[in-house]
Amino acid sequence: MQSQHQPYPPESMMHGRDWRGEDVAGWFMSEKLHGCRAYWDGAALWSRGGCAVQIPQAWRAQLPAHVALDGEIYAGIGRFMAAQAATVYGRFDAGIRFMVFDADVPGDFLRRQATVRAALAGAQQCAPIEYRCCHSTADALTWLRRIRAAGGEGVMTQHPENVYAAGRTGLILKLTKKSARRTREAAPRTRTRPRRLTTTQPCWRLPHGQKK
Repeated sequence: MQSQHQPYPPESMMHGRDWRGEDVAGWFMSEKLHGCRAYWDGAALWSRGGCAVQIPQAWRAQLPAHVALDGEIYAGIGRFMAAQAATVYGRFDAGIRFMVFDADVPGDFLRRQATVRAALAGAQQCAPIEYRCCHSTADALTWLRRIRAAGGEGVMTQHPENVYAAGRTGLILKLTKKSARRTREAAPRTRTRPRRLTTTQPCWRLPHGQKK
């Protein structure tokens, strides 16, 4: 974790790969937001390019000290320019939030999500992104079509056993507009089998209360 005076190196962030037909049954999925990637190091918020983001005092009061969080500065569908203005120039408005999708801490995906939720309990402008269980690849593709129809960007899928590490990983897969085109060309081909999900493992609700 970096101090407030030492920029967080952007190459240390974890990134997913494009979905190429892999079977994502048993993974977790969330909406892929069209905003600006940002990393809270416990003292300051940094852009993907390694620049300090001038956040409102209300955000600073809600973000945890000594817990590193990875997320997106997001202003809503069709408002990417507002998110970009906030990230680059510090021009925040009431509709902009820091949506956190991961924590840079030890442990598998579910353990890190528990850390995120504990760290942001009671926060308003800074909130965990909502995940749901992916029952099949068709489930993910159906949700992708719904998100695209509503003007959204896509779906992110997370293998339940992935760990936070720098660089790109095949255990986080992005489904976007070109993923929908890919399904017309070839059927899913590769299965990366996660551990079996049990009823004790949580399926978190979507932002608008949707649940499979």
